[in-house]
Amino acid sequence: MTDKATIEARVPRKGLQSGALREYTIVGKVKPGHEKAVRDALTSHLTDPRRADVEILKKVGIHTALHALFDNDTRLVATVWFENDFDKYFDDVMTIIGVDLYESWLQHLEGFPEKGLLGGLSGQAGIEFGKNWLAQNEAEVLSFRLSFPPMTIAEQEKTQRLVKAFQKVLDHPDAEQALKHPALKPLLEEAAD
Repeated sequence: MTDKATIEARVPRKGLQSGALREYTIVGKVKPGHEKAVRDALTSHLTDPRRADVEILKKVGIHTALHALFDNDTRLVATVWFENDFDKYFDDVMTIIGVDLYESWLQHLEGFPEKGLLGGLSGQAGIEFGKNWLAQNEAEVLSFRLSFPPMTIAEQEKTQRLVKAFQKVLDHPDAEQALKHPALKPLLEEAAD
């Protein structure tokens, strides 16, 4: 549990929300001479089982994660779209994915704490330190809009299951008579498109 003093000391979060999703964006300067190391750290994420396993990303609520180097690899932008608020997201990332994955690329940015993302602290104090450091270094995104109302991962999975189940009903030969009921007409018209 976080004590009152720690909560009051929290740095305000800048991330925006669109429907069920929030965003977090950080822009940083790459330490001189660390261009290859940060590139290697980020591309290795593609093969790390904690980042490559979609089920793990679902547990954390990550929908999209993007990391890009620009200005001849001297600057980096990282943005994540996730469910929940930032504090819950960060807690889940630290416990499910691990701090080392974050530190593998953050350590190559100017201003990264010498004692790491958790500031050398353990438990909740370290987690709060990490949240505050990231919030202090978060870029203010001015617009975050999605053209389709975003759904949670659970809602997306349920929708996929419903579509599959409905298709089974449509394909079942014994369903023909039941599908002629007038109440099902709007649903069948939508399915025909």
